[in-house]
Amino acid sequence: MEVAYWDAETGQLDSARILTSAAARLLSRTDLATSAAKSSDRVALRSVLAGLDNDHFAFLEARYFPDLVRIPGGDFMMGSPDSIGVRSEHPQHRVYLSAFQLAKTETTFWQFAVYTENNQLDIRTFAPQWDIGGDHPVVNVSWFDAARYANWLSAREGCKPAYIFDGERFQIIDYDATGYRLPTEAQWEYAARSGGKNEMYAGFSETADLYMYANSDESPKDGYKYTAPTGH
Repeated sequence: MEVAYWDAETGQLDSARILTSAAARLLSRTDLATSAAKSSDRVALRSVLAGLDNDHFAFLEARYFPDLVRIPGGDFMMGSPDSIGVRSEHPQHRVYLSAFQLAKTETTFWQFAVYTENNQLDIRTFAPQWDIGGDHPVVNVSWFDAARYANWLSAREGCKPAYIFDGERFQIIDYDATGYRLPTEAQWEYAARSGGKNEMYAGFSETADLYMYANSDESPKDGYKYTAPTGH
């Protein structure tokens, strides 16, 4: 079922139809096997796969696409007090934000690979020296790579892309667009500080505890020498 899902999401529809039909027959769902064979596009195949096993389909959705969470709107003091931080973080000032959505974890290699496969790119181009881990955060991605990935997600879901390109040349961000984009600096700080709370990190302020929440060279106690699986 996972290979069928992957093939459907990366444009390999003939293979996806065959594999989805096979999975349906193994589950004694001849009705869905027939539907899979007649499916004309990715959306139809997704419907069949969800009908085969909705729980596993939801698992695959979370593995290969961003799982968004709603961040309530509010206000907070952005930046650092004069006594700490660097000049670019001063002065502290109050910022008001509307509600927005943010991916629950960093974008993984699994998620980014769906994009690269659909755009004739080689995921190995982004591989770090310690090799690729599917559930690890993707690395070696430029701001422009991230913008194009966001635009691709937007187009996939029928939303208006936020990043305007003229060929290969970036022009402007359309903040009124309905599609995906990177968070603004204010949105990121607000979310990373648990809704703008007076803390150094999300939920705590002690550097000694950082290893429990993030990969840190200063506190490599999480069991991973380099990146760690997202959400761990």
